[in-house]
Amino acid sequence: MLLDAKTLNSDIKTAVMVDQTYKNYLNPPDSLDNTSWEVDINGYLCFEGQIFIPNLKDLCLHVLRSKHDYLLTEYLEQAKTLQLVRWNYTWPNLRTFVTDYVNLCGVCA
Repeated sequence: MLLDAKTLNSDIKTAVMVDQTYKNYLNPPDSLDNTSWEVDINGYLCFEGQIFIPNLKDLCLHVLRSKHDYLLTEYLEQAKTLQLVRWNYTWPNLRTFVTDYVNLCGVCA
């Protein structure tokens, strides 16, 4: 089941507050380059302009499904799915996550 955009956005904002990456942004260790990070006007933690998705509550999976499994996208291949996700979002190991998901997609296979 896909989440609607409003619920997904709310879940992202809630989850990021307890994520260690967000805590490091607010109180960075000396070794963290904070120039690539910002909180945008909507309250999202962003890395190089893309909304950072914490690895909590299957949020990465929900974002990916919203781009890959969306009815109007016709189950896009890896490159296009990755492009759609990266348009607005980022998280660690994003490329691998997308590749694995698309490779295991029953419709795409």
